[in-house]
Amino acid sequence: MTDHVPVLIIGAGPTGLSLAVALRCHGVDCLVVERADRPHRQSRGKGLQPRSLEVFRDLRVIEEILHAGEHRQRVRLFKDRRAVADLAVGLAEPGPDIAFPNIVMLPQWRTCDILERRLTGLGGRVERGLTLTALTQDHDRVTATLTDDQEIRVVTADYLIGCDGGRSTARRLLDVEFTGRSRQRDRYLLGDVIINGLSPQTDDHQLVSYAWLGRDGSFLGLAGLPGSDGFQIGASLEVADPDGPASPAGRDVATLQQLLTERSGRPELVITEATWLSDFQVNVAMAEDYRVGRCFLAGDAAHVHPPTGGQGMNTGIQDAYNLAWKLAYVLAGRAGDALLDSYPAERMPVARALLQRSTDILDTMITDNPVTSFLINRVALPLMSRPAINRAVLSRVSQIDVGYPDSPLLPPDAGSGRRRVRPGQRAPGAFVVDDQGRQSRLHDLLDRTRHTLLHWGPVEIDGHLPGWVVVCRLPDTEREVRRRYGLRRGDAVLIRPDGYVAWRGRPENLRPAALVAGEAPVPTGSGAA
Repeated sequence: MTDHVPVLIIGAGPTGLSLAVALRCHGVDCLVVERADRPHRQSRGKGLQPRSLEVFRDLRVIEEILHAGEHRQRVRLFKDRRAVADLAVGLAEPGPDIAFPNIVMLPQWRTCDILERRLTGLGGRVERGLTLTALTQDHDRVTATLTDDQEIRVVTADYLIGCDGGRSTARRLLDVEFTGRSRQRDRYLLGDVIINGLSPQTDDHQLVSYAWLGRDGSFLGLAGLPGSDGFQIGASLEVADPDGPASPAGRDVATLQQLLTERSGRPELVITEATWLSDFQVNVAMAEDYRVGRCFLAGDAAHVHPPTGGQGMNTGIQDAYNLAWKLAYVLAGRAGDALLDSYPAERMPVARALLQRSTDILDTMITDNPVTSFLINRVALPLMSRPAINRAVLSRVSQIDVGYPDSPLLPPDAGSGRRRVRPGQRAPGAFVVDDQGRQSRLHDLLDRTRHTLLHWGPVEIDGHLPGWVVVCRLPDTEREVRRRYGLRRGDAVLIRPDGYVAWRGRPENLRPAALVAGEAPVPTGSGAA
């Protein structure tokens, strides 16, 4: 017997689970299959950026994420065993635009647990111990062959999404090139450890992390893990020949202990337990396309980042959120298949830019160039101790500034005029006060399964709008949102389900269907605000 499901998701990591939860919020049935027969308990990706936290707010898991994680941190940096900075991070206060301004530290397995519980509560499911071994597709559907120890199972789907990591089977079966480079000189040991004599929390319950940098470009870091007594440890390995393989250091505690002692200069720090160890080589790679017919790639299956800057997992979460509403619209008949072409068109440039950003951070932090090292030690790191500069630097990796200026969904004049907010940008936040004086956040008023039309003024506009556009009328006295968006009285802004501006202008000029067609956008002049 062949099972059928609208969307088949390969991989139950943060990307696959975020996609599944978002689809279930839209009422779309989906099946997540995972090769591993049980959830892992490894920290892996551990830093949730502010933009991902906004996604988790929309998926209704933010309270659990914030309760389980920690944003207050001390980061203690050493160069050649000498202390060069002690940074307090994660202390930014929420503002009108950004409700979650700090990176939240949370082991990846806890994030996955929270998402899977949410998925189950929405009627979704994960089936484990199933490996994708073959797939075919035609004009109407995808046929996937899944195997376990006992049987072969065939599942058909309207769409298949490969979220199965850097060694993606889905990508291989789709014959999609994964272009990039392996950085032979950058090889690391990574793991979760408990260290006698070192706690992951300060006396006032802030997480504490350590990083030891050597003038030879070596690195060892300990990142405190909330809700535990341990750290995630990461250490660069010596490479005998930069053009050849790494030295044969083992994937063992003895090697880590030796590196910890040598680089910290603190022999009293003893690793007493290691629950997970892995060695890996830094790869920087990206799929040549994110779509092949009815199949898509997302997360590490589409792009593999260096670990610096916390970009990889967060980029995958936002891949999922971008794709979910588009799949839901197409499956519901709200839009044609061309809408799905906007997924690679929007997300591939983002991954390309973030790959470069995380690579630049890695090159800067582990440089053995004496001039660059001097500038980092004597200028950059001391300046990072200043709260304003610290916040500015961290904002560069928050992904709040990610936008889609070249999206095929934009109206033709989206980039024209002197506008404060343009289509393709993340919809800014603001505080909103209603007629009774009650304050709320603008983002909390947006519909996350339909487009939301923010509108000021007396004109009735519902009559010519399709059911997937909901009108949110704000009091004419509401000035903060109008100021932040740069709007005049009577103007309107259309915001996509994933929180990006789709259109702005006078309501009578809005042609909603063109904004999800991926072609023939609204007539010139419609965005005259």
